Amino acid sequence: MSMLKDAEIQYIADLARIKLSAEEKSKLQGELSLILNFMEQLKELPVDGVVPTTIASGAVNITRPDVPTVADPGVVGAMLEQAPEQKDGFVKVKAILK
Repeated sequence: MSMLKDAEIQYIADLARIKLSAEEKSKLQGELSLILNFMEQLKELPVDGVVPTTIASGAVNITRPDVPTVADPGVVGAMLEQAPEQKDGFVKVKAILK
């Protein structure tokens, strides 16, 4: 069983933009190492002749069509009346992206 190195755990944390305490790093190191070792075991399974699948249920096109609809003006007006701020017929919200 190979264990991830401290630098690899720090790299993953940096990619995720999270700060980890020493205890959290140690715990994550063990958990991720177990997951990766299990994946290595799965690689050893004989899969010759097994057809790859992407959807186990066999469901096809389960989403609704993306068709724009016109909202009831009464509903839109009632919603806008309840909004703390509005601009040009839309609810004004705080920016979340810089």
